[in-house]
Amino acid sequence: MNAVYALAQAAHFLCLMLLFGGGAFALLLKRQGRAVPSGVFTRNEQLGLVAAALVLTLLAFFHTAAAMSGEGLFRLTPGVTHRVLFDTRFGYMAAVQFALLLGLLAILLLWHRSVQAWCAAVGGFSLAALAVTSHAAAAIAVGGAVDAVHLLAAGFWIGGLAVLLRIVMRDKGGDGRLHVLRTFSLWGTLAVAALVVAGIANAMIILLPAEGAPSYSWLTLLGFKLVLAAFMIALALTNRLSLVPRMAEGDTEADQTLVWSMTAEIALGVIVVILAGFLGLSSPMAS
Repeated sequence: MNAVYALAQAAHFLCLMLLFGGGAFALLLKRQGRAVPSGVFTRNEQLGLVAAALVLTLLAFFHTAAAMSGEGLFRLTPGVTHRVLFDTRFGYMAAVQFALLLGLLAILLLWHRSVQAWCAAVGGFSLAALAVTSHAAAAIAVGGAVDAVHLLAAGFWIGGLAVLLRIVMRDKGGDGRLHVLRTFSLWGTLAVAALVVAGIANAMIILLPAEGAPSYSWLTLLGFKLVLAAFMIALALTNRLSLVPRMAEGDTEADQTLVWSMTAEIALGVIVVILAGFLGLSSPMAS
């Protein structure tokens, strides 16, 4: 059951990352005075992401309420649910997150077009809200803020990269595509830097003040996550320093290589997020 929930938690992360990162990158392009290119998430795709996030938010609430109460998921009573919802910080944040996602769903249904700004704002808040119950937040007060930065940086990187890949595959050639690549290269680098710094701070916050020995299984999952993240960073650097300059010079082989490189980067990102889902359910300290 925990493995199923860990995968559901990872799916929750990914939905919010796509909403936030995709919306934020589209807004970034729009603020530069350029038309948003094809490849940005459509209204129907945003509807699907928001609907999935709503369902997964409910699942996360009831699963966490069951864990807090010590009751099984199917033994929760209205009284227990009420106490978790109104008497805990987690319950309050979950309620606000659900209300915002519901409002975003209504906007998408009524406006009949994509709404990048709302997706970025609601997706970003919802991602940051997940840090409230993280291991870092449980360790010290500032831990939640550090984890929120970590999640937002990852969200921009993965969500923006998903949109960028679609743009590269759909809009063949032209200076416009090169501009989009260079824009993401700059802002993606800043996101990766924030991700690395916040990730290191997260691990220190969780492990250094703790009493006793760290859990071997938790450290193993963290190690796999770090190795895969390092591969993602290596691919991103290759894209920025080698492939994009070669494309600017008209190298057609670099064009196809970039598509495969970004696809591999996204695939590794999905695996990293799945590992994060399992890390969130594992105790960092040995019992």
